[in-house]
Amino acid sequence: MKNTTAKKKTATRSRSRAKAKKMPKTSTFEKVTEVRTGYARLALMLVLANLFLTGYVISKISTIESDTQAEINKQEETVTTSSESDGGDI
Repeated sequence: MKNTTAKKKTATRSRSRAKAKKMPKTSTFEKVTEVRTGYARLALMLVLANLFLTGYVISKISTIESDTQAEINKQEETVTTSSESDGGDI
């Protein structure tokens, strides 16, 4: 008789463990709308990198344009001053 009681106790214990291990069912909608923070962090890092690189490129382009404008202005000044001085010696 002792053997049958021991078997019943183990059977009830295994049932309770099986219930505890069961995962709650999630619907397909919940799986689709689940957000992973790792992907969100990666997306923010890419947006920030894009912002900084765009700002760097824009600043370099504006610097190059201002340098070329300064060179063009210097060339125009030297051309006009040299032609004026030649015409004054008669």
